[in-house]
Amino acid sequence: MNYFTLELVGLLVVLFVLSGVAWAGVRGGAPWVPTSRKGVEKALQLARLQAGETVYDVGCGDGRTMWAAHRAGAGRVVGIELALPLWGLCQLRRVLGRYANTEVRWGNAFAQGDYAEADVLFVFLMTEPMQEFERVVWPQLKTGTRVVSHAFTMPNVPVRETVPFVKWGHAPLYLYVK
Repeated sequence: MNYFTLELVGLLVVLFVLSGVAWAGVRGGAPWVPTSRKGVEKALQLARLQAGETVYDVGCGDGRTMWAAHRAGAGRVVGIELALPLWGLCQLRRVLGRYANTEVRWGNAFAQGDYAEADVLFVFLMTEPMQEFERVVWPQLKTGTRVVSHAFTMPNVPVRETVPFVKWGHAPLYLYVK
C-alpha cells in the first residue's frame, strides 16, 4: 500500500469511530465524554461498592468504570453501550484484559431487560434519557440498589448524596438509593 492509501484508510477509520460515537449521543443517552481516573475513583467511593456485588454500567463508553469496578471486587460487571465502536473497544479490552465475570452488551439500555439483580448502577445519560431511566429502570431495582449518575439527575427521585463539580473534567456525581 502506498502512503496515500494508508492515510485514506486511517481517515475512514477515524470518521467511522467519530460518527458512531456521535450517533449514539444523538440517538441514545449521551455523547462519549471519558470520565477521568479521579472521577471513576470518586464514583466508586460514592457507590460504596462491596466485594461480590453486581454492577451495571449504563453508557459504559470505553469501559473504564467497568474495569475499575471489577478491580475493586465486584462479583459481576455488565456494561451497556449504544455506540458500536465503543462497544467493540470494550469487547477487545475485556478479552485482552481477561476480565472474568464481565459482559459488554451493545444496544439501547432500556431494551436490555431486567436490572433487578443489580446492586450498583453507574449511569451517564443526559436529561431526557435520565427521565426514561427513572420510568423504565428505577422501578425494576431492588431495595438498597445504589445508582451513581454523572452530571444528570432523575427529576422525581431524591438525591441521597452529591459530589460537587470540582474542576474541569469532573462533572458532579449524584447518588440515589432505592
